[in-house]
Amino acid sequence: MNHTAPLTSREREIVGLVGEGLSYAEIGHRLRVGTSAVKSHVRDILGKLGFRTRLEIAGHARRNGSGTVRES
Repeated sequence: MNHTAPLTSREREIVGLVGEGLSYAEIGHRLRVGTSAVKSHVRDILGKLGFRTRLEIAGHARRNGSGTVRES
């Protein structure tokens, strides 16, 4: 994945929800999408931000504010 590619609005939304500690299923329910779609978005986010785990996404969201995620 391209570490400089911007996150989509949906990806930014998911970053915020990961930052809140929601599971894949909870995020899917909140956004009315399937768990597999959430997992796909999370994989894309990990690649774009150069992270390896959801925990890194959550930390990033908390450092930067859930609604205003900045690119690394």
